[in-house]
Amino acid sequence: MAIRFFVYSLLVISVIAFFASSEDEQKKLKVEEKPMIVFHDSIMYTLTEESMTRIVQSTRAERYKSRDLMYDGKIITASKNGLYTDYMSADLIVKRQDKFKFLNNAKYNRENFIELTSDEILYDAKTKIATNSLPFQGRYYSHILNGSHLYFDTNKSILKAQKAHFEVELAK
Repeated sequence: MAIRFFVYSLLVISVIAFFASSEDEQKKLKVEEKPMIVFHDSIMYTLTEESMTRIVQSTRAERYKSRDLMYDGKIITASKNGLYTDYMSADLIVKRQDKFKFLNNAKYNRENFIELTSDEILYDAKTKIATNSLPFQGRYYSHILNGSHLYFDTNKSILKAQKAHFEVELAK
């Protein structure tokens, strides 16, 4: 009888300890979830000594400790050699360090000869590589490109995709 009482008391104590620890984690998340600063209709310019390298525009931007959120955001970047300008936009942009996640209606456009559209595009600003793992639709000049698992190295202009379907328009 004493063993049964001991086992039941251990069970009750462990259940209470489990729920008490999860409440502490939820409180920590709630405290961290408050934005440190909020901007409305914001535009940010990144300047170097030679030129402007990036423009970030959004209808609402929220800065947290570990990430930034931008709603209806647009990012315009210049290539290293200055030959191309890249336009990226999405309904929601999540930025963590130098990595951007474009969500919902994500679009990538390079000088109107490469256009990509997907529900998610990941972009690393340090390496200037755009990737995704979802289906995408695209256009290369007047040719149609569809596929999934996109890899686009903007420095070397290398584009790879899985399950790719490329339709080439031949001149008549």
